[in-house]
Amino acid sequence: MTAALSQIGYAEALLAPSVAEAERVPGPSTALPGYIRTEPVWQEVALPTPLGARGSVAFWFRLEQGYSAGPGEPKRVLPLLECPGVFGFQLKASPAQVELDWSWADKGLLINRLRPILPRLPGGEWLHFAVSWDAARGHFHGWLNGTPLREPGTEVEPWAHTARVAALRIRLGPVAVAGLEVSPEPLEEEALVAKVGPERLGSLRALLGAPDPVLADLGGEKGEPLYSTDFADLGDWVAEGPLLTSRGEGGSLTMRSERPEDLTHGHTVLWLRKELPESFLAEWEFKPLGERGLCIVFFAARGRNGEEIFSPALQKRAGEFPLYHSGDIDCYHISYYAHTPETPGRLTSNLRKNHGFHLVANGPPAISAHSRGWQRVQLRKEGARIRLAVEGRQVLDFTDDGQTWGPTLGRGHFGLRQMVWTVGAYRALRIYPLPNP
Repeated sequence: MTAALSQIGYAEALLAPSVAEAERVPGPSTALPGYIRTEPVWQEVALPTPLGARGSVAFWFRLEQGYSAGPGEPKRVLPLLECPGVFGFQLKASPAQVELDWSWADKGLLINRLRPILPRLPGGEWLHFAVSWDAARGHFHGWLNGTPLREPGTEVEPWAHTARVAALRIRLGPVAVAGLEVSPEPLEEEALVAKVGPERLGSLRALLGAPDPVLADLGGEKGEPLYSTDFADLGDWVAEGPLLTSRGEGGSLTMRSERPEDLTHGHTVLWLRKELPESFLAEWEFKPLGERGLCIVFFAARGRNGEEIFSPALQKRAGEFPLYHSGDIDCYHISYYAHTPETPGRLTSNLRKNHGFHLVANGPPAISAHSRGWQRVQLRKEGARIRLAVEGRQVLDFTDDGQTWGPTLGRGHFGLRQMVWTVGAYRALRIYPLPNP
């Protein structure tokens, strides 16, 4: 990464000739004007030096309105920047989530997208986005207000990038833009920090799942466990999807998919037959065994009309994710390990409420993409309050208000889900009853 934004030096020269008919508005600083159009329009920007297999793009944008996830929110797509046939950057909002999505047209199967997923994104303030790549060495990173959009140290698979970009298009209206900077070299993070400035640097850390860590052992005083297993016998469990199980180190349970290439039907879930009460503490140990994976814990799961999760009245499930988050069951779920081919080194642990796949809270990665050892996971549900901690580090603390996303979910089933590529090991599951608050 040899180029610094301060060395590019032609931000205003790039943008200004293309916005002759745009309104000039106060930008992110007194020295940097912004531009907006009353009628949305694409502005083409010619580049002094073409972009290729290496490069970086950065610009400021200001949304005229905020975007939030939640029931009743409309689906909206707001393109922000593109080079047709090469890359595109857009904001997507839906009842489930808000996301910023940078995708390469030549990557295929959406591999290695840069796609931060958020419960909301503020309007009325200037935000700084930057992306940097070097295809031959698998470098592909992004930042929002200086906060990395992947876990630091994450690289992707190198890819063949043959496109040469002599021009790109930036959208004006209903978004204002400022300070477009483009370089044929990757980006130095130090220069980015200076460009964003101390006032905005890190201002979106909490929203992006990267708040300061909170040390917390969620165990507290525990009585006798409601349920306890070392997974030697799976008679208490129900498997869904093409699940293969085996014994691992120290008698731990290893889970994998029988169809790891089937991105639709290859996912797996292991449900505990015993229903858990409204308030409980679950503790278990997990270790990722593969290069890529995503693990989820389901809890408080019941049919939408109160049915027991294994009722024949419910649609038969075989691992296909939409049946779990937008089918005929209600539940909460947390993705506590996320290092997938599509989004390697994802920056967040996500808590969603179903039916509807609503992203209600996020936090930092519970288990790092780079972890290879055993990790102790604690999930504590006390009525409407949900907390998750790993190795004494709390990553989620959310209280369901029982209104925004529908009634609070109470008793229900507990399940462990793995996406298709995942190979993971589990041991020492203990579940304790807690008094209701």
